[in-house]
Amino acid sequence: MNIGFPPSDKDFCFFFRQIRMDESQEREATEISDRLQRELEILSNYQSKSKMAAEQQRSRERRELEDRVAVRRTLLEQKMEEETQQFLQERAERIRLLHERQTREVETFDDESTRLGFR
Repeated sequence: MNIGFPPSDKDFCFFFRQIRMDESQEREATEISDRLQRELEILSNYQSKSKMAAEQQRSRERRELEDRVAVRRTLLEQKMEEETQQFLQERAERIRLLHERQTREVETFDDESTRLGFR
């Protein structure tokens, strides 16, 4: 542009071309900004869905583990109960056998005492 002189037609064309380039650049920047915003929303939605899916996966795995632990605990408790019952039965049988043995020994002692004349 000529400074101090009236603008020529050529100067006006150049000036308006600069404005148009600036407007087109602004339009392009706006379009890019809008596109980036949409892509950011898509990414945020994807991340949110991925996070939810991961949380659901962890919850499901936790429930499965808890179920397996509960089953295992139940089986162990049953085994402990069975072993306790078996122990008590064996103990009762040993006590019964000891009582029988004691009774026989007392009878044998009494018989021998009587035979030897202590009674």
